[in-house]
Order: sequence, then C-alpha cells, then structure tokens
Amino acid sequence: MVLNSAFVFIKPHAVNDKVKELVKETFEKNNIKISKEGSLEAAEIDKYKKIDKHYYAIASKATILTPDKLAIPKDKFKEKFGLEWDDVLKDGKALNAMDCCAKFEIDSEALDKMWAACKKAGDLVKFGGGFYCGKLEKDGVAYYVFNGFFMSMRSKFVEEGASIHYYVVASEPNTGDNGVHASASPFEALAERMNWLGYRVERDPFGKMLLKAGISVNTIRDWCKDPQVTFGPIPMTKSLFDTLEDTDSDWCAGLCSMMAGGEAPKKPESLDAEIARLKKQLGSYAELEKAVTAIKMFVPPPRAKSSKAAKKVEEPEWEKPPVRQGKGGDGKGGGGGKDGG
Repeated sequence: MVLNSAFVFIKPHAVNDKVKELVKETFEKNNIKISKEGSLEAAEIDKYKKIDKHYYAIASKATILTPDKLAIPKDKFKEKFGLEWDDVLKDGKALNAMDCCAKFEIDSEALDKMWAACKKAGDLVKFGGGFYCGKLEKDGVAYYVFNGFFMSMRSKFVEEGASIHYYVVASEPNTGDNGVHASASPFEALAERMNWLGYRVERDPFGKMLLKAGISVNTIRDWCKDPQVTFGPIPMTKSLFDTLEDTDSDWCAGLCSMMAGGEAPKKPESLDAEIARLKKQLGSYAELEKAVTAIKMFVPPPRAKSSKAAKKVEEPEWEKPPVRQGKGGDGKGGGGGKDGG
C-alpha cells in the first residue's frame, strides 16, 4: 500500500520563521513526516509559470491561452455584449489578462481596479467555473478581457522578493489556514510535485501506482490541468480534481483507473443521425423477419388416410368335451323305457 503524500507550501504573504515553525510543529504532533523541504523564488515561479499551472483552470484563460484558443459560448457573449464573437476576435478586441496589461500598459494592481469597476458596472459575464469575460475600455475603445482578476492573484507569487516555502510530506495534513496550501488528494499532490519540483511521473511513488494501473504518462499530464472527465457505469461528468478530493491513495488510484477505462458516453447524435442508425439496425433483421414470416405461413400437408380394415383375428377352436353315452341304449338314463306288453 502506498502512503498518502502531499505537497504543502506556505504562500508568499505568510512566509516567515514563525509560520514555518508552526507548520513543522503541526506535522510532528500529527506524526506527519517531512521527506523534502525547500523554497522557490519569484523569478523561477514566473519564468516557468508554476503558479499559472497550479491554478490552471483559471490561469489558462488569463495567461496561458490566447482568446482564439478558448471555447467561447458565442450565444452568451452576444446576449451580454450585443456583438458577434467572431467579429470581436477578428478585430483584435479580445485579450487575455496578461495581454491586456501589455496592451493597456498597466500593472496587475491597476487591472484589478479596472476589473472591480467593470464588475460593479455589470459589464461582466460568467461563462463557467473560473471563466469570466469583462468589457474594459482604453482611450474610448472597448476590449473584452478574460479572467482579469487573476493577475493580482498571480502578482503575489511573482513580485520581487516573493517566495514560497514547501514541504513534501508522507501524509494528508489537515488544512484550515489560508496561509498554507496542501494537496487535496494524492493525485493533486502528484500534479503539484510535477509542477513545483519537476518530478517525473515514473519516479514518483503515486505516479508509479497509476502507471501500474495502465494509465499512460500523457493521460496523467493532461489530468494535471483538471479537465472535466466523464466516467462510471451510469456516466457522469465532473472536474477531475473535485472527483478525487479527500480520497486516500488506494481509492484515488481506483477512481483514476475507472476514469481512464474509456467508459465515457458517446456524444449525443442528431435526430436524423439517430433515425438513420435505427433504420440500419432494423435492416440487419430483414433476413430474420423473412424466416419468421415463412414459419408463420407454413401449412403442413394433409395426413394420409390410414386403412381401417382390420384383420379379423381368428379365434382358436377349442376341442369340445366328449359326450358320455349309456350301455346298449337301455338302462338307466336310456332313451327307451319298459314295454307295456
């Protein structure tokens, strides 16, 4: 059995000796062993976009992907802003948060203020979890910016002098203090060790467990981005991280194996496609239909009349018993009597 493990880090605003001491004391009291400890500076966090990968679901729309790579619900966009999404994209009026800072020549703090004003004015639309678009203006020109709030959040990790202090521990710690982050599941712990510390799947204890279960390295890497996954005998779709949260190593690996098992439902077909599919399926039973019809219409030939002339059974002749005869015809029992002469 693989021990539960977690990646724990103290966030930049809370990194100081007292917090470090408190974290260690808490680990010791709960018999949680530290296998590795260290610090990562802002320059490295920024260069390798470690915080962006850590908050991928949010950051992908703000710093990693450009708007043309995002799946925009065009009807919602038009309903909110009264414009066609394709036209906005073509005109270069769509920006992620990082490109907005460059275009507007502002820092993350200024963008955060603009974003707050945009929200207050009602010029903001939510497309999904962690997926927002706001209408911001520069020199009277409107731009449509995605997840502008993330830059302020990101700046706390990448500003000069910032750092995190991390621990790799052999258990799942109890987390309640916002100043400390800890992995919510064994899989998230693996993803965070891969991101923050550069661990390789095949050299990580839990990574080895997943590989042994038949899950490929590429799948594991894709899962680190917290995609929506569809799984189960009665298919359901849910965030991968949410699905695995608060599980131990064995249960987490079991769920991962199920999600990788190809049990996702097929995409819903159009009505025409469904009708065509059903017709084809019915056509495959044509020969069987013919056979059943032939059986139903079969009339057996009339039976041949059987001969009712029964042969008489000759009864055997029984030998009659002999008749007893009297002596000379006279005497007792004879046929003649005494003469009267």
